[in-house]
Order: sequence, then C-alpha cells, then structure tokens
Amino acid sequence: MFPILLKVGPLTLHTYGLLVAAGFLAAYALSKQEFKRRGFSQELLDRLVMTLMISAILGARIFYVGLEGFSEFKSDPLSFFRIWEGGLVFYGGFLAALMSLIVVVRMRRLSLLTFMDVFSGPLLLSQTIGRLGCFSAGCCYGRPTDVPWGVVFRDSHSLAPVGIPLHPTQLYEAGAVFLLLIGWLLLRRFSLRPGVLSIYYLFGYGLVRFLVEFLRQDDRGPFVDGLSPSQWISVGALLLGCGVSLYVRKKRNS
Repeated sequence: MFPILLKVGPLTLHTYGLLVAAGFLAAYALSKQEFKRRGFSQELLDRLVMTLMISAILGARIFYVGLEGFSEFKSDPLSFFRIWEGGLVFYGGFLAALMSLIVVVRMRRLSLLTFMDVFSGPLLLSQTIGRLGCFSAGCCYGRPTDVPWGVVFRDSHSLAPVGIPLHPTQLYEAGAVFLLLIGWLLLRRFSLRPGVLSIYYLFGYGLVRFLVEFLRQDDRGPFVDGLSPSQWISVGALLLGCGVSLYVRKKRNS
C-alpha cells in the first residue's frame, strides 16, 4: 500500500525493507528468550543467528533471481543487492538456512531437532511481519476478486497491478502464520520431545502456503502439473514433517 515510507533527496526508505528488518529483529528477540529458557549460551545464539540470517537472505534472493530469470538483472547487476526494494522468496531462504543449520549443529555435535524447534517460533514471527512488508510493497499479490475485502493498490511504485481489487494474499498468510505463532507459544510451555515443534511448523506452514498459493497471481516461476514451485516445496515440507514425526515416534518407542 505504501511501498515508499520516506524519501529525502537521494535517500529512499522502503517500507518492505524496514518491515523485513523488523522481522529479523523480532525473531532475534524471541530466539534470545528461547535460548535463555533452554539454557543455551548467548555466544551460540549469536553465531547461529548470524549464519542463518546471511544464508536466508542469500538463499531468498538467489531463489527469486532464478524464478524471475537473469534478464531482469543483466542491465543493472547491482540491483541483485537491493533487497530492500523487494524480491525475496521465503522458501529459498528457508532451504538455505536449514542447510546451514544442519552443517553448524553437526560440526558442534548438537541436536538438530532441538534447534529446529527453537527457531521455528521466531521464524513464524519474522514471517508474520515480513508478509506485512510484502503487502506494503505489493509483491506476492493475489488474483482479481469481487469479495468485499478485496484490496486496491493505487501507488504507482507498487509491484501489484493498480486500480484492480485483488485478494490480499499477503494478509491471508500473515494472519494464518500469526495464529500458528500463538499455537507455538502455547505448545512450548509443555515438556515436548525434540522435533514436535518442528513437526508443528512444517505441517502448519506447509499447509498454509500450499493453500494461499492458489489465490496468488504474481509470477512464481514455472508450474508443474498445475502447482507452483512453492507449492511443490510445501508438499516437500509436509513430507518432511511426516518423516520427522515417524523419527520422533520411533525414538519415543525405542
């Protein structure tokens, strides 16, 4: 709705960039609380957060460039680094951060499922705020609609088509993920086996993203058998959730 929050001379403050940064900070604060609650050190938190943050940003941007094609960046290669203007794909960041987490915890001989549990809640928090950034920029927009709550983007800087009522898919996802976050905050109070919160995240977000994708209209890369790349990754997340669930059940019965 308001892609540019402030413009003073050559300085432009994009709402998207501000909210994505706010999402990272909020996720860090919740991670810090969770690390303290579980008795992990601040040093470990800072090392993991820095690694995951860099991996997530690079993965999200590279995934976006891959889906959009490199033609957009040939004339202006430096635009690859202007992430505050928009152009991050969540699942690209998620996959890159997950691979980095696997490497780091294996090097330190830590429990992967435990740290997946720890970061699943902060991830939900950052996603909630980040989707509000998408709404401000107009990216990840929905299909044209005649529902009463359809939104009309009017700012010429918006990435969404202007003057047409659209499904507010960014708000659909932000609201659903916020509800998942509330559930996560309630579940973490119980003495759960490692992996349970990860299963909750994988099933919950995987389902939300799979369904919201049906209402999106923006370019999301090549569809395969009627499903977008993100929907196929959502299917992968659901299958991974099944795999983790079976593993946790096996550990419990052994």
